[in-house]
Amino acid sequence: MTYPLVTQTVITNGKLWSFYVYQLNTTLLHAEHTSNNPRHNLCWGTPEMKLFEAIEDGKVIGKQLKLTVFNFVYVCIQRALRG
Repeated sequence: MTYPLVTQTVITNGKLWSFYVYQLNTTLLHAEHTSNNPRHNLCWGTPEMKLFEAIEDGKVIGKQLKLTVFNFVYVCIQRALRG
């Protein structure tokens, strides 16, 4: 590969959120010379984060502002990188 391939992923069930970035640097995974390959694939991820504690009587209880801000920044970075 000439350039790394980078992708971002959000995994959620609506309450729990995890954010991941994967960087593919090589496709050489199963060959005789993998130990000599200086390139490695990378994955960064966050632990699961709760967006809220519960929903009672149609109201969100214990909303986590930190996750809301994190999600907003994550989306903005994706759009900025695309141009």
